[in-house]
Amino acid sequence: MNGYLKTGLTVIILFISAACIKDSNDSDDCWKKLKIEPRWIDTSPQSSESTVRITATSVEDQDDVYNFTSGIDGINVEMAAGTYEFIGWEPSDNVTIDKRTVTVGTHTSGTALEAGAFSGGTTEAVVNSDDTYQVIPLPMYRQTRELYVRIIFSGNGLSLINEVVGTITGIALSRDIDNGFPPRDGETRPEVLRNGTVSFTFLPENTDGWYIDGHNLIGIDGDSVQDLDVRVMYSDASFSDISVDVTDAFDDFHTVNVLEPMYIVIQLNIGINFEMDVTDWSSGSESWLTAQ
Repeated sequence: MNGYLKTGLTVIILFISAACIKDSNDSDDCWKKLKIEPRWIDTSPQSSESTVRITATSVEDQDDVYNFTSGIDGINVEMAAGTYEFIGWEPSDNVTIDKRTVTVGTHTSGTALEAGAFSGGTTEAVVNSDDTYQVIPLPMYRQTRELYVRIIFSGNGLSLINEVVGTITGIALSRDIDNGFPPRDGETRPEVLRNGTVSFTFLPENTDGWYIDGHNLIGIDGDSVQDLDVRVMYSDASFSDISVDVTDAFDDFHTVNVLEPMYIVIQLNIGINFEMDVTDWSSGSESWLTAQ
């Protein structure tokens, strides 16, 4: 008789445990205390006072979602046992996070707004059902990188330059959060969900014909070409246009020296009839530029 009771009791306990994991939100006994801890991988929070938004979505039930706001060192929470996808990010200007999707806002013209610097990342982890203390490490990677374009003008038309504007095509407007700097899968030219352009208004750096402008980007579209289109407007109301394929410059944008700004340096000669020619161009990180 005692053997039957023991067997029956074991079955009941196993049934309750299984029900606890499956229907975890329906029983207070199923809640587990644990800590979610951001791990800053080759990056750092924007400040010691930064917050990290965290969502934890059940792998078994996509409607089972927890939302937390953490400090940079983590947060103690209570969750039901089960397997979850954890997504964390720092709130950032002109950037929205929807599940795994990072999106930068756009101007009315459709060009990208300035993305505020931030870090974020994902992990999948199991919340255990036992009483042992548990920490969920949440890897955080840099999600933006600065890009500067410097144009060095020479030639007869230099003194007549009034304004310089341009765009670069094939940049990321929306992408997966794991395709940051660097992408989690090591891909050098990651794909995007939506691409677009970023606009530049170049300002004089000096009186020698150097112009520059820069923007913070969430990435490039690895499946597209990147063209730098430049328009130079002159004091007599005429203008010149030129397009330069700078796709190769972005092969390392997501993976090499990502903590530094990247520079593209274009040398343009303006002839007597305002004809523009590329005499040279190069690209690299800020440390590369400093070494030149």
